[in-house]
Amino acid sequence: MVAALIAMASAAPVYAQSGLTASFATTCVTSAPGATFTDVVTITDAGAASGQAVTVKVVGSIPKDSTATVTPSSGTAPLEANFTVAIANDSDTAGSYQEGVVVTAGSQHKILFIALHVEKPGQTATACSTIGLPLPESTLLVTFTSVCLGLFTQAVTRRFVDLDAERRMKAELNEFNKEKREATLAKDKAKLEKLKKKELAMMQARTKVQMARTKVTFITIVPLFLIYYLMASFLGGYGSIVAVSPIPIPYVVGGAGEMVLFWWYIIGSFTLSSLLSRLMHTNT
Repeated sequence: MVAALIAMASAAPVYAQSGLTASFATTCVTSAPGATFTDVVTITDAGAASGQAVTVKVVGSIPKDSTATVTPSSGTAPLEANFTVAIANDSDTAGSYQEGVVVTAGSQHKILFIALHVEKPGQTATACSTIGLPLPESTLLVTFTSVCLGLFTQAVTRRFVDLDAERRMKAELNEFNKEKREATLAKDKAKLEKLKKKELAMMQARTKVQMARTKVTFITIVPLFLIYYLMASFLGGYGSIVAVSPIPIPYVVGGAGEMVLFWWYIIGSFTLSSLLSRLMHTNT
């Protein structure tokens, strides 16, 4: 939970902050297996004045066994860098990808993408179209969706869980466990025998409460994964980048500070659901 809250607090939409301007020459490319294409990233006035150091790193998804490079990867503003993708000569590379760069200048960041459509030889050419939403719109969309899912979860919880009974059950169970510990420490066999007769009823009551919570999980898990699938299709794939974090979090945040849809969606859904349960008093 602590890691989740840190990520929620630190990960944020990446705006074009004052002084940091970067753009691709094009935002959509149609290519084929075995081809290589190059786009130009133009970076201007990255900071309070020209001459500030900048770094450029590749982010996003690329076709299978293909490579993406940016040259030069560092320099001073104004700067032009070549973003090159060499697509493997394999029919499995066919598909649509969201790839790009993250430009860093001091504490400022900007992530920009292009849409790459790899079409098989002989495939009917389609109009080149961008994929998903740019930052920060994609960040806000995933966060808003997570809030809606959290509200849905709380509504289902209130419908299927008797919260007052659950609170009473937990209080009784805590008291029962306390008495059992005290009797065990005091080696009070008579009281332990008495508590043993009561234990079965306590376990049955706890199971009943747990079953209600399990029902909530089964009801909410389907929308959780369904909406994730729909958002992945809309935003450019399961590896689409929707946020950036200035704090490195192992396995969650990439080397350039990027956070992909999966982690932002999971962190947002579970963390916001937990916060909403406290605000709406559905936790016991």
